[in-house]
Amino acid sequence: MIPLAIHLEGDGAFEKLRGRDDWQGGFATDVAVLAGGTTSGKPSIAFLVEGEDGALIVAQTTWALLHAACRAIEARYGRPA
Repeated sequence: MIPLAIHLEGDGAFEKLRGRDDWQGGFATDVAVLAGGTTSGKPSIAFLVEGEDGALIVAQTTWALLHAACRAIEARYGRPA
């Protein structure tokens, strides 16, 4: 299973970055559904992230984990307007 931590408070959420200065920001520019993306054949979700330097990264999670994250965010902050 792909792990996914859900941080409903963003400040200080990414402990892996604490004390590091070799990271850069970027934007998720695309999202795609991979119908059989997991080893069990369930859907996964892939994000294309473009770094400030133009580097491209594909980040992937399961649909089940992304759905759980979206539901947690909605429970805390409501539906977006």
